[in-house]
Amino acid sequence: EVHAFEPDPWTVEELRRNTQDLLNVKVIAAAAVTEEGVLPLYRHEAYDGDQLKRSLSSSLVAEKKNIDTAQSIEVPVVDTLAYIERLNADIGVLKIDIEGAEVALLEALFASPTLKRIDAIFCETHEVKIPALAARTEALRKRAKEIEHPLVNLDWY
Repeated sequence: EVHAFEPDPWTVEELRRNTQDLLNVKVIAAAAVTEEGVLPLYRHEAYDGDQLKRSLSSSLVAEKKNIDTAQSIEVPVVDTLAYIERLNADIGVLKIDIEGAEVALLEALFASPTLKRIDAIFCETHEVKIPALAARTEALRKRAKEIEHPLVNLDWY
């Protein structure tokens, strides 16, 4: 079973269309973060020119280098730890590529007993595009090396 979180409405529709025949895919129209509510999603500075390509770079983090803070939309956000805790199953693979918001999510996961319910985490980090996250990302890398379970790979691309 796949639970795919996607906050951008345009991309949600594309994802739903592309997975409509896959009964094991659940598309959640929200960003996976550490809280419930609504947050601004900042779109890539060239989003209007190529939604397919540029929707991949949208971010909840205003400091990300290639986004336009004047071009944002409000999107629902989900407390990912609470979501996992409500599932009646362990997680085989948790893939995280949330354009800068992964730092707070990983910090929360690493501090939570929920971490033990996950077999593997693959994450793309974004400290190059968001230099303010560099120290926290490095601390997460060090912590990840100490974790025996789950497998944690912070170099997924």
